This record gives sequence, structure tokens and C-alpha cells, in this order.
Amino acid sequence: SDTSRLTDETIEFSHSKDLILALASTIIPAGGKHPGFAVSNEINALITILNDCYKLEDQKTIKTGLETINRMANEKYKKDFIALSDDEKHNFLGEVDKTYFDKNTKEENKAKYYGILKEATLLTYFTNEKVMTDLFSYTKVPGKYDGALKVDANSYATIFGLGI
Repeated sequence: SDTSRLTDETIEFSHSKDLILALASTIIPAGGKHPGFAVSNEINALITILNDCYKLEDQKTIKTGLETINRMANEKYKKDFIALSDDEKHNFLGEVDKTYFDKNTKEENKAKYYGILKEATLLTYFTNEKVMTDLFSYTKVPGKYDGALKVDANSYATIFGLGI
């Protein structure tokens, strides 16, 4: 059984808050009706998720990944990821994203830290009450109820998702 979360050993990500915010803001940039991750003001929630909801092994992967991102940015642009322009950040993470999701990339060559960070960022953003209520059309029950609606037998399965 996994006992890594039962120990006192954990990695604290609040010291990397600026870098994580820059990454999250690049993953979910402002555009269209979306204000982007930075405006959602959920960086503390994201830090909490990274601190409390991932196994120690994954936290170590994230910590190493954050260091790798800065090292790679320095190699390519001669500056840390935070100091990159928005276009440079987008291009940089676009390459990481493409490699991560490419079916031809071997599992051991994928940037696992990127997958974890993207997953946590998306989870944080799309569980934000303001994002879900103000930016998306929320209908508790779609359409109107018509109890007298006649549905023929052939279309019943399709309407109710049975795919027949």
C-alpha cells in the first residue's frame, strides 16, 4: 500500500508560486470570454492541490520539473521562464505540450511534471465558482419538460444515449 502521504515528508510549493502562476497563466491564457488563469485568482488553490493532493513521488517530479523548465528556458532564451515574453512562454510550453501528448513519444521521454501541472491547473480553473457560473452558460435542467411528448420506439434509444 502507498504510505507516502502518511509521513511528515512533503514538498512545499509556495516558494515557487510565481513560476507556477506563470505556467498556469500560459496553459490557460486570457482570450475570448475567458480572462485566463491569473484573473481567476486561484493560485493559492493550485498550490494547495500540489501540496496536499499528490503523492511525494509526484511532488518530487513536479519540483524537478519546475527546475527543468527554468533550465530549458535559460538554454533556449537565456532567461528564466518567468522573464519570457507571452509569445516565448506560449511557444516554449507549446513544444513541451506537443511532446507530452505525441503518441510517438516514449513514456520515459514524456515530461510527467507537465502532465501533472496541466491537470492540476485545469482542475483548479474549471472548479472555480466564478469561472463556471459567470463564463459558462449554466442551465440546471436543459430545455423545458414536456411530460406528454411522444417518442417513437426507434428514436427513443438515440435520444437517451443508447446509440441504437
